[in-house]
Amino acid sequence: PFVSHVPLWRFYPDMSVTCHDDCRYMWEHHRLGRAGLAELAENKTFDGEAIRDHIASNTDGCITLMSYEDELFSMSDKGGRPNTITTSGQYDVYERWGYLTGEQLESAGVDIPADRRHEAFFANVWVLHGGQVIKAVLQPIDGVLWPYHWYYYDKDETSIFGEGLAAIMREDQRAINAAARMLLDNAAITAGPQFELNAMEIAADTDLTDIRPFKVWARVAGNGQYPAVREMRFDSHMPELANIIELFDRSADETTAIPKFTYGDNPKGGAAATSSGLSMLLGQANIAIKDQVANFDEVTSSFITALYHWNMKYSKDPDVKGD
Repeated sequence: PFVSHVPLWRFYPDMSVTCHDDCRYMWEHHRLGRAGLAELAENKTFDGEAIRDHIASNTDGCITLMSYEDELFSMSDKGGRPNTITTSGQYDVYERWGYLTGEQLESAGVDIPADRRHEAFFANVWVLHGGQVIKAVLQPIDGVLWPYHWYYYDKDETSIFGEGLAAIMREDQRAINAAARMLLDNAAITAGPQFELNAMEIAADTDLTDIRPFKVWARVAGNGQYPAVREMRFDSHMPELANIIELFDRSADETTAIPKFTYGDNPKGGAAATSSGLSMLLGQANIAIKDQVANFDEVTSSFITALYHWNMKYSKDPDVKGD
């Protein structure tokens, strides 16, 4: 057996349900080079002839950019997507796990008894770009349906996907971002004085935007009792804005139930500033962290169970099968 990471971008589960086990299907998008696709043709479980014909008909590759890829290319500072990417020697292959009717599987080349064609079967199907089926097999491992195992930080009851820390602390982060922008804007405005000038009293050839030490302002008119150039200063509110950032920073700790001292931040006061106080606070924080460990145990359980069933069917060592 092997373990691999499936990027979220290329994973498409049944979005009509909210639970992993209730899915009717799960799709995975593979982007293979010519060598990788040709390697599949040598695997006896795939239709090698169909794969070789596909390569011969599309010698420069055959892909369709996904919507997320278009967005990523448009965000790039390299000038957008290259025109040659659709003929870059890569091929789109789609892998499907899930239920299909007996009629659908029979049309894909799977032998289904006539009296069972009305039933639904769990199967694995691979499809080329354009819809050509290159593999269709029934559930390969008894006791294991889905080969995918995932972990929720926080389950979203309205979707099959969960929420992570970024979504949970989104409102606090927005407040911090807004305060940081205000702080920087205020810092830019109050970094130095601004000037009020009576242009009618200054020589016409004077560059009014040239502010520098020891500059001489040639005055040609006006009453010498009042300056032609007057300095103006505006109030700095940086301390107040910094306090707002600190306020929502602490709020994020409470929202996520993961205080900064749990991952090494050096506390400067309060109970966390002493060894006994920090030990007490870490014990309290671990209550919430233990919930996440328990959630991850669901992945551990399903994954180890899948490995067990794989060994029961495919392992060449008879000793692992016990009695």
